Amino acid sequence: MEDLKGPTVSSFLSGMKTEVLYPGVTAIDMMYKEGLHGVDNGILIFDKVRIPRENLLDKFGSVAPDGQYHSPIRNKSARFNAMLAALTPSRLAVAFQAMGAMKLGLTIAIRYSHSRRQFGPKTKEEVKIIEHQTQTLRLMPHLATALALTFVSRYAGALLDEDVFQGKELVNSRSLQALVAGLKAYSTWENIRCLQDCRECTGGMVVGRELLAQYTKQYEEKPLFGLLQNWAESVGDKLRTSFLAFNMDTVDDLAFLLKAVKFRERVLQRGLVARIYYKVKTKKEDFFHAWNSCLHHVASLSLAHTHRVTLEQFSLAVKSCPDQEDQTLLMKFCLLYGTKLVFQERAWYLEHKYLTPMASTRIRNQLLDLCDSVKDDARRVISTFNISHTYLHAPIAGISNPRAAWAFYPAPLQPRPREEARSRRPKLGAKL
Repeated sequence: MEDLKGPTVSSFLSGMKTEVLYPGVTAIDMMYKEGLHGVDNGILIFDKVRIPRENLLDKFGSVAPDGQYHSPIRNKSARFNAMLAALTPSRLAVAFQAMGAMKLGLTIAIRYSHSRRQFGPKTKEEVKIIEHQTQTLRLMPHLATALALTFVSRYAGALLDEDVFQGKELVNSRSLQALVAGLKAYSTWENIRCLQDCRECTGGMVVGRELLAQYTKQYEEKPLFGLLQNWAESVGDKLRTSFLAFNMDTVDDLAFLLKAVKFRERVLQRGLVARIYYKVKTKKEDFFHAWNSCLHHVASLSLAHTHRVTLEQFSLAVKSCPDQEDQTLLMKFCLLYGTKLVFQERAWYLEHKYLTPMASTRIRNQLLDLCDSVKDDARRVISTFNISHTYLHAPIAGISNPRAAWAFYPAPLQPRPREEARSRRPKLGAKL
């Protein structure tokens, strides 16, 4: 299989899930790693190991008996893109997993915030910590984001299900790939911020290191910018001017928030195309260096695209809600999510004169007011997550458990039964 050097990334099956290693195979357990205790990984070394040709996963490429490599996709880049497209369902699964952990952390933190009392007026009972503005300002936007991610993930899942049902090749669904790639990064970024805030809002007791560690490795992952390249080059509709956008809608209107996120996405989109065109056509730079010098711009655009689709799907879910009371509640959280998106990018909107200083101040005040208005509804929302008490294992959330308090302490660093069987493997005492 010497001819395989270079054509593509090839996948194969190898019987490794036994305690008896094959000749020439070395497995090294990396043990505990600083900051990543919840991630179990290691090193595999293959030394002159022959893999049967039948074990090659040959959807995108196969090897003939004479050792020649064959693929139905002749272009290397197209072949690699097809392999990336096959990962779309897995990326969406990661987004759902991050969202689940986010909901778990919020359930514990919000229950705790509604039961713990601290400080208050003199001669009166201390107030619940959910009444403190700083507490609601940290937790309520995360709760709104969790709801927004729920609806946009369902939307992406429906698109994926439709393509699979109709037998479409995922490689041809570039917009779906871009959305799911962005959602994977966005949901894991939001999740790590949410869990950290939940941890701090409960005195550091809410989230274990294992739960945070699951997504620490995702925090540094950027959206797959290559999937957004063709999409970014297609110029959108005409931009609304900042004057019209500000004067026709008020900041407390969902229509204003939707137009704001669309405006940001399209300005970034046009700006990226113009920058790359100038670098390649005028300055005669090669495309890679031109693209690489704009990666910060690309990252901003990819998140702006994800924000816009997420807010749109949240608003559509609110409009289609059949129950009036639930619709009113969801609308408040939808406004909170949209306000959060504009507030966190208010410097950009001021630079582009989409917001006036007075409007920026109103956005900030609106964020504070919305957080205060939904704090009493938060327990109702987390109850709809339907997280069983048996999975919470959090005494601080008011969940009774027959286990003694000391049973929740971190386990001592000693071999577990599962590890004893594999203790014969070499170990690498690395701190990464």
